Amino acid sequence: MLNIKNQLKNLSFFSLLLPLMISCTSNKISLDGTVPVTSCTAGLGEDFPLAGIYNSTVFVEGVVVDKNTKKAFTGYTGSGGIIWQDTDSTVILTAAHVCDVSSLIDSIKKTVPNPDDVRHFLKISDRKNRVYHAISYVTALKFDACLIQVSKIEGARALPLAEGNPTLGEIVYNVSSPLSLYSSEGSPMFRGYFSGNFKFINVSDEKHSLFSLPAAPGSSGSLLLNKNMEVIGVVSAVYTRFHHLTISPTLQQVKDLMSGDSPHKVKVFMDFTPQIVVEEKVFLWGTEVPEWDILEEEEAERWKIRK
Repeated sequence: MLNIKNQLKNLSFFSLLLPLMISCTSNKISLDGTVPVTSCTAGLGEDFPLAGIYNSTVFVEGVVVDKNTKKAFTGYTGSGGIIWQDTDSTVILTAAHVCDVSSLIDSIKKTVPNPDDVRHFLKISDRKNRVYHAISYVTALKFDACLIQVSKIEGARALPLAEGNPTLGEIVYNVSSPLSLYSSEGSPMFRGYFSGNFKFINVSDEKHSLFSLPAAPGSSGSLLLNKNMEVIGVVSAVYTRFHHLTISPTLQQVKDLMSGDSPHKVKVFMDFTPQIVVEEKVFLWGTEVPEWDILEEEEAERWKIRK
């Protein structure tokens, strides 16, 4: 018998082997500000609903660098989607292993003369080729979900969480960037099925949702959606010998993270005191690699998003 524990791998592990991707610079955006998606939806049928939420999906890039020399030790990519918005900020839902690479950072620090100079940065690219550097994130490592805070992403709506769990065999949808495939003009779109919530033997004490839906390195963190375009999960891991078995946190686990009711870890990249105006934020976050020191913070109330 195969040991499934050795077959399930976080997608970011493989993504680390990929070269760091540069954000897309295409200017092929229609005059009204919408992104054409005909090339992505061709052949999927008129009832395929993902075009309506296309601008709510994003590309996530992480890089570990030397803050002084700007040397990049490694880079990786993932996916995500807009889950919450406020006056001047947006929250992206993705997988925890896309956000938290502390074990990788620790291993790099052991190999360099100045370990305090090793820094981790996250940036989000939207469908209009705008780049947003992460302000902070909160992760629930035990079920692999993460919320990234960035400045307001204009022209895109937050996708709601579904009220109830999906039913067995329900059709689900996914927009992701496997193998770093991302553009303002298109990304792969998928359909699959909800296969149930399980505790997998020899894998974890936590329940996971299982979806019969393809995923590959770079798909990590992409949203799983029902026919109403409501969030029911997020791509976490895949069975390496059969990439059509995708693991996700359960819907309830995602809700617990959103409400601050699950154990979590907070990391702050930029801490502005006093608060600065939106125009200054846009200017500062437009830099390729911010110079702010990384700050650790354990104040749960700072990140509690009310239902």
